[in-house]
Amino acid sequence: MKDLKNGVRLGNAIKFIRKARNMTAVDLAKQAGISQSYLSQLENNTRPRLASPDILVKISMGLSGGSTEMRACIYKLLSFLAGYAEPDSHAFRLIAEWLNVDLADFYSLVASAPIMFEMGASDNEIEETAREGYLMDPDKIPAKEYIPPITLNSDDLNKREIEFNGSLLNYREQIVLKHAFEIINEFRNPENHL
Repeated sequence: MKDLKNGVRLGNAIKFIRKARNMTAVDLAKQAGISQSYLSQLENNTRPRLASPDILVKISMGLSGGSTEMRACIYKLLSFLAGYAEPDSHAFRLIAEWLNVDLADFYSLVASAPIMFEMGASDNEIEETAREGYLMDPDKIPAKEYIPPITLNSDDLNKREIEFNGSLLNYREQIVLKHAFEIINEFRNPENHL
């Protein structure tokens, strides 16, 4: 069985490219010749095993819009994310250009983690940094340099105990945290800014 962390990265990439191409899941499933439920399982990482190389070929064909060059590039990306191949920075750059997305943002997607690049880094510098290896696998970042993201959701805020810096938040601190999340949710809701 392949590492399911790779599955998360693979699903994120498929969904990202599909949405960047303004394709629905139904469109992609039809183009790729796979079921929509199977595609959904891949995108949401709910399958117990990763997709086979044959399935990745089909998905690459569906995402490429008929471009042979993009089909090959997307296949290289998906194969890498599934753990079947080594990274191909040239292919990744071509996909980012084709999708008209920032290369650094695209590498963050590939790594499935936010990545910090030097301000104004050239595409070559970005690719050189990516080739160093840790960008493709957050687990390879030296522990002293990697700060894992904090993941909280609404359910976490309703728990009775929330720990911060090794100690539990008191009642007042929890109220402040809940208020901060309410403000963040307001900012994220575009209807509140019309």
